[in-house]
Amino acid sequence: MLIIFIDNIYCLWYYLIMDKKKKVIDKTQPVYISGPITSLQKLGEDWRQTFNAAEANLRRQGFREIHNPASIAVGVEAACSALGRRAAYADYIKADLAILLKCRTVLMLRGWEGSDGASLEYQIASACGLEIIYER
Repeated sequence: MLIIFIDNIYCLWYYLIMDKKKKVIDKTQPVYISGPITSLQKLGEDWRQTFNAAEANLRRQGFREIHNPASIAVGVEAACSALGRRAAYADYIKADLAILLKCRTVLMLRGWEGSDGASLEYQIASACGLEIIYER
């Protein structure tokens, strides 16, 4: 509870204080990758491959600290397995949102608009004044 409160205070500070007109993205600051997962799974596509490719592209562009839900999912699955259960949607989204709040930039992958999870991440990033960039 305290961590969420502190994150929310930081989010409010960042939104109110930071220069929103600044268009140069600081590639040394953490970036979070957001995009469709469930819809890619339904299409039979490997969502992890899509997110890993986006991470590789960000690294080529010079981003240093990248938070990829494909990597986050591995930790969530291991933690839930240690508790003797399978990871649920809520487990993934809680972990993803906690990390999203620590980032300064969010990359929205193509198709994010059709994803409930990515739309939620977009709304939170917007409300917190994070820089949002879009996959081309």
